[in-house]
Amino acid sequence: CRKRTNYFLKLDKHYRHIYRDYSNETKRCINEAIKKDVYVKHSIPFDEALSFFKEHSTVFQKSEMIETLRYIYNKNKCFAVGAYVDFKLVSLIFIVLDGNRYVTFASVSNKTGRKSFAHFYLIDKFIENHAESSNILDFENSSINTLRKFYKGFGSVKQKFYDITFHLFHRFFLKFLYF
Repeated sequence: CRKRTNYFLKLDKHYRHIYRDYSNETKRCINEAIKKDVYVKHSIPFDEALSFFKEHSTVFQKSEMIETLRYIYNKNKCFAVGAYVDFKLVSLIFIVLDGNRYVTFASVSNKTGRKSFAHFYLIDKFIENHAESSNILDFENSSINTLRKFYKGFGSVKQKFYDITFHLFHRFFLKFLYF
């Protein structure tokens, strides 16, 4: 059992109020993405999302993980949100639904996505579309330094929890398998 940190963002306020809590760096990156004509689609077909992940991610290759994601996607407990530049997918995130929580499960950007700050814009648009709800955006993997800084930039709040290290992936998704 280890002590870990996660960040989350309550989406119960108006978007303008949430945006005010963004860091200056996050706001700057969002403005850069707008200048580079990044746009977001909120429902990417699973096969397109999976193909993009396989091409651009080194950690998303386990067939067991892919099949679990496919299963919960087919149960409408997961969806993919993508950012595009010039009609090409450049950044993507899988969001898992867990009660009133939107859990950022897995994400990736290609070189164009990183240069255009597409992931900043993608998260911002997701927040804008889900603001004024009783939901929470749960930034999974906040214990990774680069992700922690990125998620904190959206005004998220730190939450400590204890982690049991055996087969966490299976434990996390077990509740989705029996719906």
